[in-house]
Amino acid sequence: MAIRQTDQTFEYQGLRFKPLKKLRGDEGAFYTITRRCHDSELTPANWSYRDFYRAATEAGSGDIDVFELSGIAVIPSTNVLFEYR
Repeated sequence: MAIRQTDQTFEYQGLRFKPLKKLRGDEGAFYTITRRCHDSELTPANWSYRDFYRAATEAGSGDIDVFELSGIAVIPSTNVLFEYR
């Protein structure tokens, strides 16, 4: 996984997120993503996809698909954060 060289780290619900990458080509295909997503159990209790991406956009990371949280690559979805392996 190519790592994005930037420090547009931001906080959402007390958790620190670091932008990693935008999915491109085949890696952004629904089938590919679903095969790599796993339950992370890291989703905050009051998760809001919209509010998360608002915070990401304010930090300059609104175009990113994969973030790092506590050393784990995650993909935000409508209802949960998925671990991306």
